[in-house]
Formats: sequence, structure tokens, C-alpha cells
Amino acid sequence: ANIINTGSVAAGGSVAVCAVVTVPAGFAAGTSDLYFRTLSPTSGVSDILHDAVTVNAVRSLSITPNGAGQTYPGGSFVYAHTLTNTGNATTTYLITASVSATSAFMPLNLQVVHDTNANGRADAGEPVISSGGGVTLAPRAGMNLLITAQAPTASTAGQTAQLILAAVSQLQGARASNIDTVTLTAGAAVVVTLAASSASAIPGDSLGFTATVRNSGTGIASPAAISLNGAPASLFVLRVPVPPNVVFASAQTLPSADVQVLYHLLGSPADSYVTSLPVGAVVDAVAWGVASLAPGAILQGQFTVIVNANAAGMITG
Repeated sequence: ANIINTGSVAAGGSVAVCAVVTVPAGFAAGTSDLYFRTLSPTSGVSDILHDAVTVNAVRSLSITPNGAGQTYPGGSFVYAHTLTNTGNATTTYLITASVSATSAFMPLNLQVVHDTNANGRADAGEPVISSGGGVTLAPRAGMNLLITAQAPTASTAGQTAQLILAAVSQLQGARASNIDTVTLTAGAAVVVTLAASSASAIPGDSLGFTATVRNSGTGIASPAAISLNGAPASLFVLRVPVPPNVVFASAQTLPSADVQVLYHLLGSPADSYVTSLPVGAVVDAVAWGVASLAPGAILQGQFTVIVNANAAGMITG
């Protein structure tokens, strides 16, 4: 039990006191000073003991998510990932990308790109991280990474390849990796990426997400039957669920007369959308619709949420 008074201690006597110090999860590595004081309420005599607790550096990390998509022989592809320092010390991680030995074809021009603007695309000027190159992250900080490659023209539809993105800390050798699977197809081949505006957030923060779908195939990605404002419609739809413990704030799209912003309301049928929000409605998914997605075309949308006070954990997908 906690004590604030030892009671009377006879002259020459002593009382044994045990001080328990609990280190919070994720506490930064380093030494913290502790001071213990005893004070006699009758004589005013006191003494102070100086002690210290040293928290060791723990190196840990995560890479999310595993990816899966399609492309065609000769087509390029991109997978988006987030590397997060889940340890309690600033750490340098060495990054590698490789092709699994079980792959049916060997992707060309395999690269890891630092997605500095978090849009899920490898833009001109964004730095390429060389194999074994290092990146440094503070505790709880994250970095958006892209794996980019191209399927050989000599490969055939139906073949698959697995790409391994790995990171290891320079100190302590903490490791994490994930696997992306790409499948070759002769028709439409859509690949979806989702990138956050920040690798971490606290309650009350505004957090943005960018969703991108690319048709890397040779055929048109056809529309699907949906309900739009209560009437039958046919659209190719890119849809993202609103994460838990946040409040949906707004949705945007790249300037285009052909793209519609769609809202799925809590409790509605799975393929039912509206283009304007009724008063008091709760949005549990946001989507963007076009008539179809041509080979090589990209559909991209953005939405913003406000993080609730009870939010915790990690968003992956």
C-alpha cells in the first residue's frame, strides 16, 4: 500500500520502505533523477535520498501493409507502405527490397522510393533509397515508402511474384518485413494504395488520407451496378471505409468533371451511395466514381477526418 507516514520510529530504530517506479510504455531512453525525502513533523529534521532510473533503448519497428495487385506483362506497379519507429529511441533503419525465390517471374527495376508527399505515387524528384540505405526516425515517427517495379514483357498472364520490403535497425538488429504479391493479367489490372498525411496523430488532430487506384492492365476496368441517390447507376468505384474512432470531415477529388464524390451512410445497403449528405447522417465510407477506368488511367481522391478522444492503435489497409 502507499504510505505517507511511517508512524513513530524509536531512537536508533529504522523502518524499511520500498519505492516502486513504473516506466510508462514507450518512455524515452535515458536517465531520470528520483528524490525521496523524509521529514519529521515534530522536530522538522529531514533527509533526502537521490536516486536514478535508467531506461534502456529499445529498437522496434513495423512496416504496413502487405499489398496485393495486378499488372500486365510489361506493365509497371507501385505498392505503398509505412515504416514506423515503434521503439523509444531515435533509430536508423537499413532498407532492402528483394524478390522471393518462389516468384514465377523476376520484376525489373525494383526500387524503394521515399513518398515525401504521401500521395501513393512515385513522383519526379522523390528520393530513391538504395539497397541497404539508411533512414532515421524519431520514436513514434513514420515514413511513407513505395516499392516500384516493372513486369518483363516476356512474362505471361497468370504468373505471380512476391516482393519483400524489409528494414533492420543498425543497433540491436530489430527487423520487420512485409510481402507484396503482384499477379499478371491480360485484362484490366487495378492496384489501390492508401496514404495518410501523417504517420501518427493525437486526439483532436485533422488527418488526411489519399486513395489512388491505377489501371495497370491492358483492358478497361468496367463499372459496377450501384444505387446512387436512390436510383440505379453504373460506375467504377474507388471506396475507402472511414477508420474507427474518428469523425468524417470532408472529401475531395482531383479537378475533373467526370469524377463524382460518393458517400456511404451508416446502415445503408453495401452498394448504396449519395452525392450530398442529409442533416445528421453518419458517413462510414467515402468513394469516388467514374464511368470506367481506361488502361494507364488513375483515379484519386482525398478525405479528412478528426481524431476522437478515444482513438488508439494503428490504421492499416
